[in-house]
Amino acid sequence: MLIGRIKRSEEGYALVVTMLLLAVMMVLMVVSLEAGNSALRRSQEGVRWTKTLAVAEAGVNDAIANLGIDRG
Repeated sequence: MLIGRIKRSEEGYALVVTMLLLAVMMVLMVVSLEAGNSALRRSQEGVRWTKTLAVAEAGVNDAIANLGIDRG
């Protein structure tokens, strides 16, 4: 009888523990995905900055070349 009482009183613990573990794992997954998205955004901003800098440098070089041609 004691074993039967223990089993009945512990029914549902596995489900509760499983649900809590799933909730924790889902929170960790969301945090990981958000960190990945943040890193991706920073990387894209870096690429845009590099492209912008290259275009600006090309414009300056073109202007310098035109000034040299106009003087000569």
